[in-house]
Amino acid sequence: EDHRSRDEPVNLVLDIGEGGVEQHPEDQPRSRLAKELEVEAVGPWWGAVIIVAINFLGLYIFRAVNLQKHKFRGDPENARIWGKKAEYLETAQGNKLLLSGFWGWSRHFNYVGDIIMALSWSLPCLFDSLLPYFYPIYFAILLIHRERRDHKFCSAKYGADWDRYCEKVRWRIIPGIY
Repeated sequence: EDHRSRDEPVNLVLDIGEGGVEQHPEDQPRSRLAKELEVEAVGPWWGAVIIVAINFLGLYIFRAVNLQKHKFRGDPENARIWGKKAEYLETAQGNKLLLSGFWGWSRHFNYVGDIIMALSWSLPCLFDSLLPYFYPIYFAILLIHRERRDHKFCSAKYGADWDRYCEKVRWRIIPGIY
């Protein structure tokens, strides 16, 4: 009897792909699995190092951007970003919109980290097919859609203050591009 739950999405996908012909890696003879693992998927060893570094860069960006926002929200009057007192725009409702650090580069620079990480997970497949890049492409579209919804919401909420904020922080996600 199968010990895996049919409710788990990963196992369900594996079961569908199995089709009674394919075996799960844990069911394959060790010699065949070991032979398959010897294949270099990313080329030389330094290719793997570069891909891992790209992933960590994305993680760093994501965490650093969100940490700036967290520190600012915790104590806006005394927050320091990159060694300077945090600058912000105060809205008519009393909210404070951060203008310093990564948040001065674009309104959603944290999404850049997300996109870089998603891209790094596809890079080991190299570029023979577009299929491995479905996830980062889909994720980028999802984040752009989220940014547009957020922009519409903030525009309605803050009105002229949001327009002033957008003049100061011109880029939506990627500085110089979008």
